[in-house]
Amino acid sequence: MSNQNRQQVDQQRLFQQRLEPGERITLPMVTGSMAPLIPAGALIEVVATPADHRLTVGDVVVFRRGAKLVAHRLLFDCALPAPGWFLQRGDGVSRVGFVTAHDIVGLVVAVRRAHDGRHDLITASARHDALRTARRTLYRLPWSWLRGVFRKDTP
Repeated sequence: MSNQNRQQVDQQRLFQQRLEPGERITLPMVTGSMAPLIPAGALIEVVATPADHRLTVGDVVVFRRGAKLVAHRLLFDCALPAPGWFLQRGDGVSRVGFVTAHDIVGLVVAVRRAHDGRHDLITASARHDALRTARRTLYRLPWSWLRGVFRKDTP
C-alpha cells in the first residue's frame, strides 16, 4: 500500500474512531490554519484521544467538522452550555469556534516539518509553550473582534 493510500485509510479510521489505544498515525496538514507551528505540508502524528487523557487548554487536537478532520488548538474549557465544550482556533487563522469533546477524535503529539525535523508536542516545555500560546491567543481575541467591528463601521 502506498504512503498516500495508507494516510487516507488512517484518516478514515481516525474519523470513525477505530484506532487502537495508543496507536499513532501520521497525517499531512493540508492547510496553514496552524502555522507557524504546523505549516501546510507538514506531517502530524496523532493518537486517538486516550480515555484517561483530560483534554486541556493548549492541546492541539483533531476533531470532526462535518465530513472533514480539523487540527486546531484548544483555547478555553467552557463549562457552559455543558461540560465538554471547548473554544478552539487555529494558530494561523482569526476565526474561533466551539467543539465538543465528543467530536474530538485525536491528540496531535508531534509535528514533522521539512525545514527543521520532528518536534514533540507533549514534553513539559512544549506543554508550557502551548499553554502560553493559548492564553496569548485568548487575550487577543476581544481586540481582534473590536478591530473588525470598527472597520465595518468606517466608510
